[in-house]
Order: sequence, then C-alpha cells, then structure tokens
Amino acid sequence: MKGVYMKSNFTMCFMGIIVTLYFNVAQGRQDHYPQGQQIGPFPLESMENFTEAFGEEIKMLTYNLTAYRSYNEEAHRQLTTAKVFDPQDLVDKMAREIEELLKTKVKAVEKLVKAAENARKDHEYRKNLQLEYVNNKKVISQEDMEMMGLNSSSVFDIYYMINLTQDTLFNDVQINPNYSTIHVPTNVYDQAPVILNGIQWSKKLDPIFKQNRKETSDLRWQYYCSADGFLRIYPGVKWPKNNVEESVDMYDCRVRSWYIKAASSPKNMVILVDTSGSMKGRRRIITVKTIQKLLETLSDDDHFNIITYSDKPRYLDNCFSGTLMQANIQNKQRAVKLFKKLEMKDTGELNLALEEAFKLFKSEKKKGQEQCNKAIMVITDGPSETYKEIFETHNWPNKTVRLFSFLVGREVKENRYAKWMACANKGYYTHISTLADVQESVQYYLRVLSRPMGMAHREGGLSRTPKWTPVYTDYTTEVTQNLREGVGLVISVSMPVFDTSNSSATGGRLLGVMGTDIPIQEITNLVPKGKLGANAYTFMYTHHGYVLFHPNMKPMYHKIKGSTSAEKEFRPFFNTIDITEMEYAVDHEELHEFRQKLLSASNRGKIKLKVKVPYDRSVPYDRMVGSNYSSFI
Repeated sequence: MKGVYMKSNFTMCFMGIIVTLYFNVAQGRQDHYPQGQQIGPFPLESMENFTEAFGEEIKMLTYNLTAYRSYNEEAHRQLTTAKVFDPQDLVDKMAREIEELLKTKVKAVEKLVKAAENARKDHEYRKNLQLEYVNNKKVISQEDMEMMGLNSSSVFDIYYMINLTQDTLFNDVQINPNYSTIHVPTNVYDQAPVILNGIQWSKKLDPIFKQNRKETSDLRWQYYCSADGFLRIYPGVKWPKNNVEESVDMYDCRVRSWYIKAASSPKNMVILVDTSGSMKGRRRIITVKTIQKLLETLSDDDHFNIITYSDKPRYLDNCFSGTLMQANIQNKQRAVKLFKKLEMKDTGELNLALEEAFKLFKSEKKKGQEQCNKAIMVITDGPSETYKEIFETHNWPNKTVRLFSFLVGREVKENRYAKWMACANKGYYTHISTLADVQESVQYYLRVLSRPMGMAHREGGLSRTPKWTPVYTDYTTEVTQNLREGVGLVISVSMPVFDTSNSSATGGRLLGVMGTDIPIQEITNLVPKGKLGANAYTFMYTHHGYVLFHPNMKPMYHKIKGSTSAEKEFRPFFNTIDITEMEYAVDHEELHEFRQKLLSASNRGKIKLKVKVPYDRSVPYDRMVGSNYSSFI
C-alpha cells in the first residue's frame, strides 16, 4: 500500500508541472505574434503529443538519475505482500478471544458471590449496631481541603478524608485501591440497622476485590448492590454527586440494568390501575410514580401491559390490546406518557380488570410466550371485596400467577381485601402513603419473585448463570456527559447473591447482586483491524438484536441542531439501537430477513446482505454483496 501511495503522489506532482507548462507554452505562442493579430486555438492533438513526450522524458530522467526502480521493487516486495485471510476464521478467532475475556470477568464475580454468601452466613445480626464506614458522598481529598480552605479538625466531623490517585485504567478518575467505599441512596436512611449490618458483613469482600484486581489487571469497577439499597464499590471512589448545591444524587443501584437482570428471572407483568374518580389529586401523583418505578424494575427480557379500569377495563396502549409488549425503554416511556393524559372518573370495577388480566395470560400461553414468573400488580385506593371466585376459577389451586397489591393514599379506610388478595395469591401487600414510600415499596415484589430462585439454588436444583446487560455508560461518564471521563461505554456481568442459611425465615432470600464492568473499548481492541480490508468492519449485538458496537453507531449528538459547540450529550435510546438501524440496506425486506437469521442462528455461519457503505460519512454508495460472518459467544 505504501508503494502505491508514493507512486500516486509522484504522478500527481508531474500533472501539476504539465498543467503549468501548458499555460506557459500558450502564453509563449501569443508573444511571437505582432500586437493585435489574432491566433487560433492551440491544436489539442499537438498539446497531447507534447505533454505525453514531455512526461515520458521526465520519467526516463527520473529512472536514470535516481534509484526509483530499485526502491519501488523493494517497497512492493516488503510492504505489499498479499495475504488472503478467511473471514470466518477471523470472526471465530475474535469470538474465542472475546469469550476468554468475558470468562475472566465472570470468574471474578463468582468468587465475590461465594465470599458474600459465606460472610452473610457467618454474620450475627445486631439491632443496635454502631458502625463507622466511608460514605463516598462524604469523601474529601487533601486537594479539596486546600481548595475549600478547611483544616483537619473542622472536616473530620462531616467528611472522610482518603488518599485518591488518578488511574489510567479508569480514564484518570481518582480512586483508592486499598479499600472499597459505600454509597447509600438519598431516600434510604444511612444509619438504619439493616444498612449497618449489611455494610459490616460485606466488608469481608475487600480482600477478594484486591485479589481479583491482582489476578486480572484490567478489571474495572467491582461492586455489590444490597437489596436494602446500599452499594459497595471497589476501588474506593468519591461519588460524582453528593447532594451539594445542584448536584442532587438520585442514584439507586437497585434500578440499574445489571441489578434488575440478575435479581429475578424473566417475567410477564400486567399492571391494573384504578382510574376511578377517587384516584384524583395526590393519589394520582403517587400512582404515576408507582407505575414509573414498577417499569424501572423491568428489563428487555420482560414483557408487560397496563390495563386501566373504572366502569370497564381498557388497555392503556391501543397498539398492544390483548397482548404483552417488550419492556424496552421506548415502550416504558410511552406507557407513562399515555397514563399521564388519562382522566380519573366513574367507579372502579376491579373484577372486570382481573378477568381481562387472566385472559391475557392465557392468550400468551397459547402463543408459547409464557415466562417463568407471571404477576398482576393492582394499584388502587382500596378494592371493595376479595374477588375469591375469580381466583378460584383462573388461578387456584396451582397459583401460577402472583398478585401484588399497592394501596395508595394516606386516608385508606379499608386494607383487608387488598392484603387478602396478595396473601392468597403468593404475592405481597404494601401501603404507599407518600411519594417517598414509592421506591422502597416497589422493591418488595422483586424479593418475593427471587425467593423461589434462591430456594432452588440452595437445594442444588438451579445453577446460577451470569446475566449480561446491553451497552450503557459508566456512571461517571453519564454524569459528565463526556466519553473521556470515567470508563465510557460498558457492558456489565452480574449474578444474584442469596441467603444460604438454613433459616426458614430468611433462607433463599435475595441479599443483593454482585457485578463488574467490561469497557466496550476492551472488546474492540481484540478486533484485527489490519486484516479486515478497506471496506470490511466488525460489529457485535445482543440476543435482542441491540448493537454493542458498530462503526455507524454514534452514541452522542448535538441536542441543538446545527450547533458547532464541542459539547455533546448521549442520545436518549443509544443503548437500544437495533441492528437494522445501523445497516444501509439496498433492500429493506432483505434487511429484516438478515436480522431474523442473525438472532435465530445458534452457531457459526455466513449470511449475505447487500448493503451501502457511507461515503465521506454522509453519502451512501452501493457496494457489492457483503458477506456477514458470524460466531456466537
């Protein structure tokens, strides 16, 4: 390639000389005629002959006076040796290397899970425990103290001073590799006994964190998220947001995708929402928040629908009447927007809504889309009876559908029926009196759904499998909206942690989720770019068809169209971009067939698709039929 490049420059150089010479010769011919006498155009054929002869003369002079020939031959011999690579072999090799990379991360998480379960088993719960711990929202460095003009005596009553050093592995984020730090959500009391006991026994994870970092030098964040809300993260770090000035910390590890995926198995959920006249005002506001938080606990592996009921049941989204929709970000956000437009009126007929919910589950079973967990969520200010006959007809005696009741509002006159429905159908009842209660109240249902999984694991009947997330941004990157800060784009692997004690009260209970991050850059570094060729490229996608990386994937954009500012932000749905949105297909029907083949395939193979490649990053042009070689991890 270098030899060709040099030859191209050589030719262009002489083209410049020839063009310049043409004008000089033309000007010279004009000077030989008397002033005012007109001449005809210079004959094109004569000029072509002249330039050709001149070019040949210059070329021969170059050959004779320089070592051009020998250099050119040597350059071709050394730099342009042709070698043919089998695309399938390249893809298979890359898949094996990525698989080995991911296995090292899974191994690190498995060690942490085992250590956590042993630490919890050995811990004795103390109701009056007093404990000092490093809250990373209160971490302060020596540099911060100097900048704020504080001295040690006035700081230590409020803040924790730890040594922080920049680490290139984390894009120069300041960390402390000697121990982990704790994050507690703003809505959780950080001195609650359950929090302090969890922090105490999970401190035994620090030696395992360090050992993993020593054995796998490229390991990034390692973390444990408790079902009670606190996050233990290693290496120790100062939290990006600390509730100071406008830096309000809304982070809760229990609603992150890596926690949700590991906390329970895939589920089908039908949310029944009371929209009668009694749900106006404050109750309506709490209901909207409850729906939002319920949907936040769903991942792309889950399916849901929302049925509102007053005088009769109605599907919230007419596009999904009588069926369930995938719980992706777009569907969840659209559902919340649609509900906010509803008017509360009439009386609530919960019996008709329950009938419709069970009918929906039966139709999904016929389609073969039944999930391990099925749940009905009832959001109301109080049912008027138990509806025992409906449950006897559709759900008993096997009770394959769990029912969870959420009673909203302070002035609740009757809660017996809501409690009975939940307890009689293997669910859970909770009363949400204020907005502050919503987050914690919603989390209870996840613990119930995860309990059978924990019991089966304890009895040896269920193996624990790692859960993988789609691509998303590291939290520091998310806060700063800058890919150069924090770890950038990552995927995460996570596994549930269960109470393995023999206690009938707590055995099998979900303790939390353990995980670690893998930067996308670490995966793309394994791509053999020098062997792909000029127009070839690699991409990776999830089993849902979401892109992990692709040359056409642009996660950031200028929010203000036409802006020339360097400031960008992340696109709203960049982590759920389908593979069909990345390829410029010549035939769109072939593109969808291509997607189906990719997702339905289970081993290596070649799939062809005629695509367009962006020319100059803007104008697509037709390319010959492209062959996509795939291998599975």
